[in-house]
Amino acid sequence: MGFVQVVIQLESKDVEGVRARLEEHGYEIGSIIYKPERV
Repeated sequence: MGFVQVVIQLESKDVEGVRARLEEHGYEIGSIIYKPERV
């Protein structure tokens, strides 16, 4: 469920910003893949 939100938020292309925001909310993310075509 969490990954759906990650993909949607990556539309901003601010990968590091999204990663930091998610980590603040308790997500542990090893690597974020930017694939807008999967949205």
